[in-house]
Amino acid sequence: MKSLKKIQNSTVSILWVEDDHFSAIDISRYFQDIGYNVYHAEGIKECLNILKNHGGKIDIAIIDVMLKTEKPFSEEETFGGRRTGVVLGRYIQELYPKIKIIGASQIYDEEVFEWFNKLANGFIIKPYNIKVLSKSINKSINPNNYLIGSKKVVMFISLILGLLSSIVTLALFFKNW
Repeated sequence: MKSLKKIQNSTVSILWVEDDHFSAIDISRYFQDIGYNVYHAEGIKECLNILKNHGGKIDIAIIDVMLKTEKPFSEEETFGGRRTGVVLGRYIQELYPKIKIIGASQIYDEEVFEWFNKLANGFIIKPYNIKVLSKSINKSINPNNYLIGSKKVVMFISLILGLLSSIVTLALFFKNW
C-alpha cells in the first residue's frame, strides 16, 4: 500500500460489517493506521452487539450486502442472504439515524445499488479499493466538500455550453452575412 497519510486527532469511528475476515482485517488495519477507530463485525449478531455497546460513537457503517442471515432477520426478508446488508442498513438507520451507511458487494444488483445510493450514503463494488473506500468515507464525513466540487463542475459545464452557444451564433451570423 502507498505511504500512509495520518489523520490528525480523528474521532471518526467506522463499523465494518464484512464476513471475509482477511480482507476486512487488512483494510481495517489500514484505516486504523491513518487514525480512524474501526470496529469489525463478521456477522449480524456481532454487528448488533457492537452497536449496542458503541452505537453512539460510530459515524459510518460499511456493510457487505451478502451476509449470512442471522436473527433478528429472517431468510425471507434478506432474500436468502442476498440482501442482508440492505435489511441491516435499514435497521441501523432506524435505531441510529446519525450513522452514515455505505454498502459493498461483488455482485451488482440494481435495486440494492439504488437503495444504498438514494437512501444511504453510497455503494462500493468489491474487491475493496483503498482510494474508492477513502473517497466514500470522506464524502460521508464531509458531504459539503463534495457538493462544492459538484457545483464547480456544473458551473464549468454551463460556461462551456454558453461558449459553444456563442460560437454557433457567431458562425450562423457570419454565414448569413
